[in-house]
Amino acid sequence: MPRVIPKIYRSKGDSFLKSIQWYVEARERYERLTQHVEKQLKELLKTHDIPYVLLTARTKSLDSFRAKVQRKRYANPTKQVTDISGARIVVYVESDVHRVGKLLKSEFRVHPQRSPDKGEELGIDKVGYRSKHFVCDLGDRIAISEDLRDYAGLLFEIQVRSILQHAWAEIAWGPYKLSGMLPTHIERELNLCAGRLESVDRDFTRIVKALHRYGSKVIAAIDSEHDDLISINSVSVEYFFKARQEKYKELVAMGIEEIKWWYPWVMTDVISELLVFGLKTIRELDALLTQAFMVAFSKFVKSCDYASLLRNAMMYHDIKYYFDTAWSRHWHRLNPREFAFLSSKYGEAVVWNVCEKHRLNVGEEDWSDFVGFGIGI
Repeated sequence: MPRVIPKIYRSKGDSFLKSIQWYVEARERYERLTQHVEKQLKELLKTHDIPYVLLTARTKSLDSFRAKVQRKRYANPTKQVTDISGARIVVYVESDVHRVGKLLKSEFRVHPQRSPDKGEELGIDKVGYRSKHFVCDLGDRIAISEDLRDYAGLLFEIQVRSILQHAWAEIAWGPYKLSGMLPTHIERELNLCAGRLESVDRDFTRIVKALHRYGSKVIAAIDSEHDDLISINSVSVEYFFKARQEKYKELVAMGIEEIKWWYPWVMTDVISELLVFGLKTIRELDALLTQAFMVAFSKFVKSCDYASLLRNAMMYHDIKYYFDTAWSRHWHRLNPREFAFLSSKYGEAVVWNVCEKHRLNVGEEDWSDFVGFGIGI
């Protein structure tokens, strides 16, 4: 059944009317394509471990299609409009923009001549909007997948930008109309602001790369048994677990196959406890996580975060010393599985005495036990 064109568009010229008719008939295909591309992008970023702030996808509305055709004065809009199906990926730093770009080129067929790099278009003497746009189709996979043949000939556009590039775009193209023709003194201030954002974006990229280099150094030191030279900090502890996942099979048994930190301030609190407990190097941390602890812990606790794992390791080593010396007083509850685990070593009476002395509750977790949410961390 042919789709009906809204009356508002029927008084336009024949060429415009044909493009509207084409859009109305093709829209359902584009909506399905949008859903498929969004799903593929989420799987792609997850598989390649690229963190992102935002991933959205949409199919251009009829009004938006019409407005773009008229604004751009397209002679052949059915071929020239490339973003009827569109997605946007916002990542944390500029280096990840380039990583995502490489993945898109390997996953889809990108049309280079139709895929502008807005940063390069600015030239060397200007600052401003710097997203990367990739106009794509599904490529060879259409020929080998019957489910995808309905999308043959359809293009879609993916915008990729860092969070600071996204901030610029949202402000510049938002309600304040900063992308228009501005008074000279205001435009100068705006350009200075854009330049600072671009500079900070690159600074963050350098910092992230330095963290990755440090992490590689930690792993190399562990592999070469020079981990006594690596001090304990949030980054070294994270990479320590990455390097040790194969060794500590019990971690996999507990369902902790990937690093799942708690909130950064919680992990900072745990790192401080480790240091006060007397652990200074990664080798000393490795010695804390003994095979006996791993086996006993996994008998009672089948899933946990790394904050809980490290705190339980300290308590298992010396529960009295932990609470008298290292405990930050920012948590106040043992869940029943942890209580049973500690009781298997010390006996229930000892663990109950510790709980009473330090006013710890025993039961399932409650947000009221965490300072930082109004009552506890």
